[in-house]
Amino acid sequence: MVFRLRHKSARKKDKKDIVENKSIPERQDLEQILDNENANIESIRVRYDYEPAAELAPAINKTLQTDSTKSLVKKATNDTFLTGAVAGIVGTLVLHILSLIWMNLGFINTTTMQVSGEIFLTPSQINTMTGFVVSIFVHFVVGSAGGVLLAYFMKYAGYDFYWFKGLALAGFMLMMGMGLVVDMMGIAPQMRHNAVGVLFHIISYIAYGLAVAYILYLFAGIRNKFS
Repeated sequence: MVFRLRHKSARKKDKKDIVENKSIPERQDLEQILDNENANIESIRVRYDYEPAAELAPAINKTLQTDSTKSLVKKATNDTFLTGAVAGIVGTLVLHILSLIWMNLGFINTTTMQVSGEIFLTPSQINTMTGFVVSIFVHFVVGSAGGVLLAYFMKYAGYDFYWFKGLALAGFMLMMGMGLVVDMMGIAPQMRHNAVGVLFHIISYIAYGLAVAYILYLFAGIRNKFS
């Protein structure tokens, strides 16, 4: 019995000596160290406690910056008001570019930006530098407001058939903007005498609604990737 105990103790001692005396000659990843049956705690300490900080700092900083950027993007895409405003601004850019194209082709005689400016200015002030600044500001405010409105609507109604919801926004903006507001305030009365021009304004608003809806649809896809 005594012989067996001594023999067992000797085997444990030999095994302990093997583990302690066989160190890892090269630096290895933690996973490789743990898979090595001859690794000991000193091997891990050398790799992760005593490795020069200068080697680890760039990787740590890069990881922190990536996590910070992802967190910021996630917060931005989850903000319904912000995504709606951004979509509305993009849609307004599309609307204004089309208006400039129609005007240069002779289809319309007043751009949607000029119509927006006349909400606060007289027609004689529209083509001045100050009038341009006021017009573009009002134009983007109105356009972003439409984007925010659609963003909250799609948040509860869903993003399926987003293009159809974009057409609904275009119709709403046409009726409330070029229909009700323009008529009540007597803005750009010459528009009513140009049926072709009104048609191209309608086309521009349809493009605006589709652009806004599509941007909101893309934001929804980004949100799904983070969730």
